[in-house]
Amino acid sequence: LTIANEAKLFYPPTYTGVSSKQKLSIKNEARIPLQYEWKVPDKYKTEIFFEPQRAFLMPNEETKIVCTFTPLKKKEYILSVPIYATNFYDHLKEVIGFYNPGSGLVKTGAATMKSTKALPSIPQTVRYDIEVIGAGSDGVLTLSPKDIDFGTITVGFAKTMSVTVINKSNCNLYIELKMA
Repeated sequence: LTIANEAKLFYPPTYTGVSSKQKLSIKNEARIPLQYEWKVPDKYKTEIFFEPQRAFLMPNEETKIVCTFTPLKKKEYILSVPIYATNFYDHLKEVIGFYNPGSGLVKTGAATMKSTKALPSIPQTVRYDIEVIGAGSDGVLTLSPKDIDFGTITVGFAKTMSVTVINKSNCNLYIELKMA
């Protein structure tokens, strides 16, 4: 299994409770199908999520996984998340052929016959770790001017005023403006 970006994901500082998404490429470099599964540690299950959580990859297949990071605290995060890759054997092909080269024929004197002796199937699981680096932050917004007074407006006329919203924090913010 090959994981892009040296198996690291970097998220910019994000306002607590707001999700950021990134795509991560993984590729099956093996000649046999693999099944992969993410096992996020319990204490970070609400903060990092991978979609799909588990899937199969055929030989030489590459896929993109969507990684969602939602910081819940104002702190820096450095998480190590394991992904387990397990070889996926076709038990019919395992006895003879591709998975067990040279097993198809057994020579006994002048006759040649098919081998029916199967080797035990032991799926092997390999652990890979990816590092997720991000930060949760609280936002600091300033408005200029602080108050907007439209005064008295005659029916049928319109008046436009503007306000400047400045993000003074080091994080991305989601804002929603509502009239009060």
